[in-house]
Amino acid sequence: GADIARYLKGSAECAVFACTLGMANEAAMARRKAQSALDAAIYGAAGSSLVESVADACEEAVVADAAKRTNWRYSPGYGDLPLALQPKIVRVLAADKRLGMVATESNLLIPAKSVTAFVGLFDADAKLDEASGVKSSCEGCACGQNCTLRAAGTPCWKR
Repeated sequence: GADIARYLKGSAECAVFACTLGMANEAAMARRKAQSALDAAIYGAAGSSLVESVADACEEAVVADAAKRTNWRYSPGYGDLPLALQPKIVRVLAADKRLGMVATESNLLIPAKSVTAFVGLFDADAKLDEASGVKSSCEGCACGQNCTLRAAGTPCWKR
């Protein structure tokens, strides 16, 4: 996609990662679905929040280890970056063997509470906004009209 090209423009390297809550979370979710739709919905929302926290921790580890300036993580499904990349990312990272993660025929991840992402790594003297093409405002963002992050007062570029 063109969005990932703009996102990584000027980067010296790119970190790619995958994280998951695993199959135990999937089994617990299935039990809750059988018992109560409400419990399953709450458990699913909590799982989504938790896997995002795990992805944030992975991103922070990349940033700390890189000793370079980074931009925020960018996952398949953001902008025009196709979900079709999921199987390739899983394969390259050996996330199937290491994490038990697989991509379905429709390019969704199993376990469902899983994330793959890219993080651009820039030279220390790079100007992140100019080098990456990443906008440091919501102006012109394709997701701007429907952005729940912006509505909550914490747009993605402030994370």
